[in-house]
Amino acid sequence: MQTFVLHDEEGAHIEVEYPPGYAPLFDPYHLQPLNNIAYLEQPTEVHSHMVTEAKERIEIETKIVEARVALAKSPSDSQARHEIQLPDFYTRKGYQIGNRNFSVIGLGNLANRARQRFFFILAAEEILNALVGPEPQTKLDRVWYVEQSGTTRGHLYVKDDVVKVYPPILFSFVVDVQVSRIRRCEICEDYFWAGRKDKKVCSARCGATRRKRNERERYFEIKVGARKVKQSSKKRTSKARLQSGVTKKGK
Repeated sequence: MQTFVLHDEEGAHIEVEYPPGYAPLFDPYHLQPLNNIAYLEQPTEVHSHMVTEAKERIEIETKIVEARVALAKSPSDSQARHEIQLPDFYTRKGYQIGNRNFSVIGLGNLANRARQRFFFILAAEEILNALVGPEPQTKLDRVWYVEQSGTTRGHLYVKDDVVKVYPPILFSFVVDVQVSRIRRCEICEDYFWAGRKDKKVCSARCGATRRKRNERERYFEIKVGARKVKQSSKKRTSKARLQSGVTKKGK
């Protein structure tokens, strides 16, 4: 979760062909969630490192803002302004974290993009929850987090001399997907694609758990059923004995 929300490569210096050299990455359509989803399968150590770097970047951008505010509030006297120094790590080219260089993109922009990625997670859950239940269209019409995610814009691209439209990344995972095959696992409650229409669980592990639960339920039903039969038999026996005793007394 922290890696997905905090890790952001906008402003990172990347190698470009023209003009040759390095330039800051610009992400106007906020495609960062696509990369962050791929990182989710990385080991825990990688996640810890990425989160640490992301927090360091936030701290650096915060200090830059504080320094700029102090400069803005300082007297017009040049000597007084000279005494207020920007952080040592800050230059016109930006700052460095580990082996990577970053341009300043603004604390507000960095925080807003992290906020949008958090809402991206909530929106994805909202969409999937709508698709697995009854009346999916009604639920989709009521979603709230989608607009908050900031990832609802598509954009044009050219492929093989043809202009095409790339769907918003939040919707790209479900566009043209058969709704009836989107399921929620009965065991772990994760969403999954059902390759077979009768599939109720997402994995072999959950399938084994489901079979064990069904076996326990059947055993319980059989045991309870046998107990009820035994109790019913006892009641009939007791009733027969009582009737027999009454008949003997009557004679």
